[in-house]
Amino acid sequence: GPSNHQLNAAFNRDIRLGGTRFLSLSANVTNLLNTINWGSVSTNRNSSTFGEITSLRAARSMTISARFRF
Repeated sequence: GPSNHQLNAAFNRDIRLGGTRFLSLSANVTNLLNTINWGSVSTNRNSSTFGEITSLRAARSMTISARFRF
């Protein structure tokens, strides 16, 4: 099938709040640039879409989290 190009990134930051307390912030992103990634080519010869790409792979996805440690 077609090639798959994507840029993934992860960002983490610990913020000291005093003593042994911390606030941890993180973000994980897949397909950061939201590049279109085509799905597979239809290989069923009896299909009206034979040889065509009729789907896309997953678009950008992001997870953000915060964690308080004490």
